[in-house]
Amino acid sequence: MLPTTRRRLGLLLRALGLSAAIGAALGSARGVGFPGAPLAGALVGAGAGALNGLMLAGTVIAAEIFLPRTRLGHALDRAP
Repeated sequence: MLPTTRRRLGLLLRALGLSAAIGAALGSARGVGFPGAPLAGALVGAGAGALNGLMLAGTVIAAEIFLPRTRLGHALDRAP
């Protein structure tokens, strides 16, 4: 693996970890308001928030890190 690819992959993994942590924090804060079982709601909310953070931010971050060096990235860069 090229050193630049390794560096970009490390950046992607750090960004994904941060996205999952932020998603889990927001999801658990929202899940605490679950009537009757605030702890269970917080745990379910944390899991759902982490998964949402990984899927949504992961797609955008991976495209921003890896796409610009490809043919499609150059075409999108030239588009208005």
